[in-house]
Amino acid sequence: MRQFFDTSVLVAACWRGPVHHLASVKRLAAADKKDSACGIHSLAEVYAVMAVLPVKPMNPPEQPLLFVVAKERKRFWPIASKKPRFRVSKL
Repeated sequence: MRQFFDTSVLVAACWRGPVHHLASVKRLAAADKKDSACGIHSLAEVYAVMAVLPVKPMNPPEQPLLFVVAKERKRFWPIASKKPRFRVSKL
């Protein structure tokens, strides 16, 4: 793996608002599954952010899902964290 895409790059690539939109689009367009990856949690975060963006007209609910699924299939491998990053608290 040579490239790892996090939430900030993915959101910037699909929304023109951020300063780094163009750079993110170029980086994502050049990504290839053989050397690019993304955290599964990042895909969930992208969906959550895109679903509530303060844009008019609002994104339809399926739009963020279509973006996440389309980009994930073509551009990078989704990677799950091996260790849980949370603990169950005992009362």
